[in-house]
Amino acid sequence: MDHSPRRAFLRQAAVLGAAFSILSQGFLRASSSIRIGIIGCGQWGRDCLGHALRHPGVQVRALCEPDAVQRALALSSCSFSSPSLCTHWQQLVQRKDIDAVLIATPWQWHGVMALAALRAGKHVLCGPVAATTPQGHDALALASLQHGRQYITLNETDFHEDQQALQQMVKTGLFGDILQIHTGVHCAQLPGHRYALQGASSAVSMLGVDTANPFVQLSLRKETMEYITQRVGRKGQPYLVHQHGRLPVLEATTASGQSLKLQAGHMGQSPVAIGFRLQGSKGQWLESGRVLQRTEMLACHQWEAGRPYLEAHKPISSLPASALAFDHAIASLKTGGPTADALYQTLAMSRLQSFARKTLRSPDATLQLPAWIRD
Repeated sequence: MDHSPRRAFLRQAAVLGAAFSILSQGFLRASSSIRIGIIGCGQWGRDCLGHALRHPGVQVRALCEPDAVQRALALSSCSFSSPSLCTHWQQLVQRKDIDAVLIATPWQWHGVMALAALRAGKHVLCGPVAATTPQGHDALALASLQHGRQYITLNETDFHEDQQALQQMVKTGLFGDILQIHTGVHCAQLPGHRYALQGASSAVSMLGVDTANPFVQLSLRKETMEYITQRVGRKGQPYLVHQHGRLPVLEATTASGQSLKLQAGHMGQSPVAIGFRLQGSKGQWLESGRVLQRTEMLACHQWEAGRPYLEAHKPISSLPASALAFDHAIASLKTGGPTADALYQTLAMSRLQSFARKTLRSPDATLQLPAWIRD
């Protein structure tokens, strides 16, 4: 009796079975819920909790909040789930039933909590400030790569409708090669005292900054530029005006010679905003007036209204920017482990600011940035 057909069939069945097993496991990993714990239930923490509770791919397993009032407010929104309560954040990061830790505490705590979570084998979702020192950022990068867990920055300014439209314009090559970006306080945020840099993290990706094109130099100086500030009329009504003046600017230079200029602290009584400006080899973008200049298609450096371009490239979503940032982070967690380039981009802005705080003490100071993450 010839058993060769049977043997061939069994071999094929074994191969197919293994293949289906691998595919099934991959599908389950991609489709299974991300189990998260949240440290901090203040306003931002509760906002993140709300995004997590509505997301079909997320389970909120634990909360940590020492303040009884804030804790009660957070629990009141968990009508269809019952997350555990942890009395200390270290208990939460050590839990075996959690895949990721979302840190929504004051920024001074971010670094130590994120490092502990990564070393405990947890992914980390955190605000724009990752750590307070350059060494703290080095430790986060090393822990992320060593333990195969992602560190993701939740920066909702990158997901504002206009900012996303601008990112899409850059991707389509509308401005050519990006040479320089200015970013600071958006004029719509005035008045106020402390602001996040508008689109600062997205500027890193627009410039194509990564391990092959890192930031290599950081300088602090004053430059004469146009800015927007707030005035108060005779009847007490505030209004915005354009002015020219000298402002402190933090400039980061990439290995390929590109420039990222960040609005530094302003010592005047009235807050100012430089908005968002982008210069490419084929055109420019000025955020405060939402106008576009494309030197390749328009003669004599003429200007166009930018609103039609924003409308043509805006994302199709009704969700707020904070919800989009959260959803993007969850989607990133399901793609696998960290990569050096993604890690560099998500930590780059926070690391630059840590160098600025600790090293650049006087105007016209320049610092050569040491090598960091290597692919």
